[in-house]
Amino acid sequence: MPPADDLELDSGANKKAKLPLLIGIIVLLMGASIGGTLYFSGALNKKAAGPQLPPEPQYLSLGQEFIVNFQDSRVARYLQLGLDVSAHNEHVLGKITENLPAIRNDILLLLSGQKYDELRVKAGKDKLRTELLDVVQKSLELKKGEDGVDAIYFTQFMMQ
Repeated sequence: MPPADDLELDSGANKKAKLPLLIGIIVLLMGASIGGTLYFSGALNKKAAGPQLPPEPQYLSLGQEFIVNFQDSRVARYLQLGLDVSAHNEHVLGKITENLPAIRNDILLLLSGQKYDELRVKAGKDKLRTELLDVVQKSLELKKGEDGVDAIYFTQFMMQ
């Protein structure tokens, strides 16, 4: 029978030999778990799912140009403005068409209060576009969470 010291050395060497095997099994099980989760969640099936692209924006003209007078005591001044809107939702464009007289009225009221000197600079035009977008959104009275008008574009901008 071998001495007791020899037995302890053999069992320690045996444990050291089993350690890489045990680590390998743990890594294999973790990999299988992650792979199974990805497979069953559909994350690995990229051909079927594919990235969802947003629909292309659609454009709508707000009709004939808007013409308003500026308040200026020195000379008569006016603004002639053509506008288009864009939206990703056809329902919104339909609502604009249905409510076009009210929308045009609200836009005319906003435009008639503009100041000539403010609209001469780019910052004034950008501010006007933001205000116009707000007016159109408010005129549509969309329910909370509904998509609305994405942007308003000047198709004609003349001041005199």
